Amino acid sequence: MELLLAGVDLRKAIIGEPGNRSDILFWIDTWLGFEPLCNRFPVLFNIESMKGCRVADRVKMQGEVIFMEFEWSTELLTEENNEVMVLSNLIHTMNFTQGPDRWHIFCEEHYESVEHIFVSCRDAQIIWDYISNWCKIGPLLEMEKANSFGIRNNFMVYLDAA
Repeated sequence: MELLLAGVDLRKAIIGEPGNRSDILFWIDTWLGFEPLCNRFPVLFNIESMKGCRVADRVKMQGEVIFMEFEWSTELLTEENNEVMVLSNLIHTMNFTQGPDRWHIFCEEHYESVEHIFVSCRDAQIIWDYISNWCKIGPLLEMEKANSFGIRNNFMVYLDAA
């Protein structure tokens, strides 16, 4: 909650990249564009029977063919049908990858790099300040400090493995 007060919304900063589509929530997580589908298509979200469904529950694939499978609580009216068409067209532009779903950090200010996340990103700096206070190590203001704790190198290994 304190992060939101500081203007940092982690839900908007983390974007899912569907692989097998089993970890990303279809309506609630951000994975198609820069906001959750429940915000982009509130009329459809309203009539969704399983609001916490996963991408795999709604987006099916047979080979290279993508098709949608929804569970609506009511019959679709013209407005809902139009929204389904728009949503379907958006989903058909996606390139679904093989393997597990992945998560990416997104910052509107800069392309993500280790330097940016550890040093220059205002949002990340707020998070690092909370972490350093919790660890009682003082603020991580310089890359050298992050390096002295092995954080930067561990983060680079993690990024290379992802």
